[in-house]
Amino acid sequence: MLAPLPRDGYRGAMDITYLGHAGFAIGQEGHLLVLDPWLSPSGAYGQGWFQWPPNHFMREKFIARIKSLPPGSVTFYISHEHRDHFDPETLEAILAATPGSSPLFVVPAFEEKSFET
Repeated sequence: MLAPLPRDGYRGAMDITYLGHAGFAIGQEGHLLVLDPWLSPSGAYGQGWFQWPPNHFMREKFIARIKSLPPGSVTFYISHEHRDHFDPETLEAILAATPGSSPLFVVPAFEEKSFET
């Protein structure tokens, strides 16, 4: 059952950022949920697929956003292991640039284990 909205409206603005392809970042009250971030300039599938329009320029700004949040407030959801949803290059860059951020990763049971936190 859903809780009713407060009489004076919804509290805590939610912002939704489109990251390109299937990627979204949903933020609310100091928390961030990141869905399928594919922000790598090297494409996917042996460089046979690239994001259109290009979005790799967003990666540094996105990393800065994660750095601004308290540890443990970021969750990544990776829907499946296709490289246009599961982008190890982007995830490794985020983790390298944000030591101590302690993100949570929610992923299905992948057939190929190629990324570890």
